Amino acid sequence: MAKGKAAAEPAAVESGEEPAKYVMDYVVGAVDMEIDHMEVLNSAMDKAVGEALDSALEAIRMALFEKDAGEGYATDNPDWLPDGEPETLAKDSWARGAVPVRRKIHLGGFQVWF
Repeated sequence: MAKGKAAAEPAAVESGEEPAKYVMDYVVGAVDMEIDHMEVLNSAMDKAVGEALDSALEAIRMALFEKDAGEGYATDNPDWLPDGEPETLAKDSWARGAVPVRRKIHLGGFQVWF
C-alpha cells in the first residue's frame, strides 16, 4: 500500500475492531430475531394447546352430563303422542302443476278411469 492511503484509514480498521463490531452486531441481531420468533411460536403454541384442552374438556363434560328423564305424564296423555301418517291425496301437491292421479274403478262389467 501507498503511504498516503494507509495514513487515511482509521485506526480501528487497522486493528480489526470495526469488522469484529459489525460481525457481533449481526450475530446479536440474528439471535434477537430468533428469540422474538420463538416467543411468538411459544405464545401461539400455548394458545393452540389451551384451545385443544378446552375442547377436549367440553366434550368430556357433554359425555358425562346427566340427562333429564323427562316427564312421565307426557307419554300417558294421548295429545302428546306423535301424529299418524296423513292420508295420501288424489293430486300430488308437490308435482309441477299438481298432476292428478288416475285411478281405475270397476263399475259392473266396465272399467272406468278417473
